[in-house]
Amino acid sequence: MTDEPPYLVRTARIQEDAGKLLYYMPPEDGWTSRTLEYRKVGPVGEAVITSAFADGTTEPLPVPRELIRVMKDLRHEMAEQGKGAWLSTVMRVDNKGQMNCSYNYDEKPTWLAPIEDKAYVMDLEKYPRPDEAIPPWLRQLING
Repeated sequence: MTDEPPYLVRTARIQEDAGKLLYYMPPEDGWTSRTLEYRKVGPVGEAVITSAFADGTTEPLPVPRELIRVMKDLRHEMAEQGKGAWLSTVMRVDNKGQMNCSYNYDEKPTWLAPIEDKAYVMDLEKYPRPDEAIPPWLRQLING
């Protein structure tokens, strides 16, 4: 028997850590929700944080390095379940402390700057997927 907590407990803890980092970022007042868009494939990653306000305006926020580290940990932990790693995620927190996350395993991420195809190949080498879990666009990309 191992002392390591079960998968769901580990991922929930990492998600909670990410949510807290997003929630407690400055400025601490006036916002209604914050959204993190995070994309990671092989060695390439992108993160954008937007804060929304009651008047409908939004404001970009700097992305803390600690939050990037936590998101990398979360992606790695979730990839251990044999379906490969997710390619992007959207995490939202509101000013009441509620959080929701969605994970994209199948759709090609929309990058702010184009990335090289070899990043996807490198990602599959690190986080293999069963053949049936490779989406058609990714299969075409890796097969040239």
